[in-house]
Amino acid sequence: MTFLWFKYNDEQKVSEKINLHNKIVLVSKSIGDYTKRAEKHLYMFLMLNNENHKYKYLKNLKNLQGLVETLTEFEKNNKQNTTAIDLKQSVIRLINHGNTLLLLYESRSQDFNVFLSKEFIEKVSQIHESSNIVRNLALLLISSSSDLLKSEGIIIEENVGIKNNLLIVFSILINFLIFMVFYQAVRIRAHKNKMNALSELTFIDSLTGIGNRRKFDNEFEKQWKISTRTGKSFYLLMLDIDYFKKFNDYYGHTEGDRCLKKVSHLLRNMVSRQSDTVCRYGGEEFAIIMSESSNVVEVAEKCRKGIEALKIANKNSTISEYLTLSIGVGEVIGTLTENYSDGIKRIDIALYLAKRQGRNQVVNV
Repeated sequence: MTFLWFKYNDEQKVSEKINLHNKIVLVSKSIGDYTKRAEKHLYMFLMLNNENHKYKYLKNLKNLQGLVETLTEFEKNNKQNTTAIDLKQSVIRLINHGNTLLLLYESRSQDFNVFLSKEFIEKVSQIHESSNIVRNLALLLISSSSDLLKSEGIIIEENVGIKNNLLIVFSILINFLIFMVFYQAVRIRAHKNKMNALSELTFIDSLTGIGNRRKFDNEFEKQWKISTRTGKSFYLLMLDIDYFKKFNDYYGHTEGDRCLKKVSHLLRNMVSRQSDTVCRYGGEEFAIIMSESSNVVEVAEKCRKGIEALKIANKNSTISEYLTLSIGVGEVIGTLTENYSDGIKRIDIALYLAKRQGRNQVVNV
């Protein structure tokens, strides 16, 4: 009876150890499988932005989180303690990296290419590295469990593995796809930057470096449409250098060009908001579009006095020994019944009045 009891007891212990080993194999293979699927669906979501791939990715993450709890059981076995803990920590790290990458991608702004950001690229690399570590540790846990059984004389037939060859091929494919995404993103960004630079050049006055007439027309029409839609007004200053033709005739066109550069530089420094636009309207005439202003007349006076303060000699002027400005200013409100050119004409009339009434003054309409 005693012999039979010991025999039964030994068989029961062997059975428990084999069952534990089989559980380790099942959990480890599942971890490897879910990791592979999660990585695949995450990359597919990033490339295709398909919500179905995101759903599958999150589903695999949830399965991995469930298996983390099972790994805690294996930590109690001293012979597998270290590997089980390492595997558990690696799975948690993989989940955290994945969640961070997903958050980076989904919180991106429309004008920001997330694929080119350093943080995004680093996080992709971390996920790929973590996935490899998880799969290697999963295989190591199975191997250490098999070795433990063999050391106790328990021989079992098993066919384990996480299809490493397929994973290597899949890994190469994923890296190639990532490279292609980044390469295309870099090409698109470079092309976009080039086109933007060329587009900007068409809005710049080559002599003065400020906006040209095309820039003015484009910006004024945009502000007019905003005003029509919102009912909010904006402001326009039309500025003209007094007796500039006489200046050119007396000092020459080279000096005239220098004069225009100085005037444009001063006017550009007179506005502080990025939304304000300074343009060369044509010849010696300039324009300033202001989206808002507490006192547009005060801004106009600063421009007029600023030009006087430059003390650019203009010997043939009949109103001053120095260069002066005539300025027409006014509030503009876009309407559906008028064309935006009607808003310009009204301020142009104010400029005409400033010149007719003696020049070197501001007229507000």
